[in-house]
Amino acid sequence: MTKPIIQTYYHPFEIAIPAAGQKVIVEQPLPLDWDEATGIVIVNPGGNHGMGTIELSIGGEEIFPADFHARAYMQVLSSNHQDGIVVKELDKYMYAINEKANGSTVKATYTEPKNGSKGLLYLYIRLTREVK
Repeated sequence: MTKPIIQTYYHPFEIAIPAAGQKVIVEQPLPLDWDEATGIVIVNPGGNHGMGTIELSIGGEEIFPADFHARAYMQVLSSNHQDGIVVKELDKYMYAINEKANGSTVKATYTEPKNGSKGLLYLYIRLTREVK
């Protein structure tokens, strides 16, 4: 009996923070052709933002409750916003989950603190599927 082949894909969601003290809501479905969501990580490509809180659910299942500190599972790449994004070892920073993907809706609410700043974050969800 052969072992199944598991494919992995890191699905990105962009969180564009317009200014300090702002709330950003992302509500989008996951791709239909992936079976499971197995991990979550937030990537900060650099800058003085990203010290806020995040609330996150997938398919109506709570992953992070309201006021969860976003830095808990955040990879900060550089303090210089002009440096290129080079993502290495995402799995090292990832929060493990086991949720159904198949088009499930991801709802994230990120709140930047009043002493924060404008910037960009990326929420990556690791998706897997078995290849027959």
